[in-house]
Amino acid sequence: MTFEYAIEPNYTTTDCTTKRSFIHNRPARQLRVSQFKMNMQKSIRRLRKSKKLTQRQLGNILGVDQATISNFESGKTIMTLDLAYELILVFGCDFYVECDLSGIMSLPEAS
Repeated sequence: MTFEYAIEPNYTTTDCTTKRSFIHNRPARQLRVSQFKMNMQKSIRRLRKSKKLTQRQLGNILGVDQATISNFESGKTIMTLDLAYELILVFGCDFYVECDLSGIMSLPEAS
């Protein structure tokens, strides 16, 4: 089974007056990446607080120190994919990052 991801050619972003695809619109891509990182930070904090964990406790679970968790939540450092995946493994479905995929990809219907 193969999946093809189509980039919509006529997606308009708030910082761009002409309609261009994400392939040729680096500023639009950078804006989306920036928004994703901010949402990731909020998700880490939200999840940690909902589980009534301190930054130190979450750090112990992930094998990092409290300052690292603080830096992730404040955006001073970016969490590695390894640690993000560990969060998913530890917290399962509770770990959710709001990500606006509208106008970016569409999956083909299952056959």
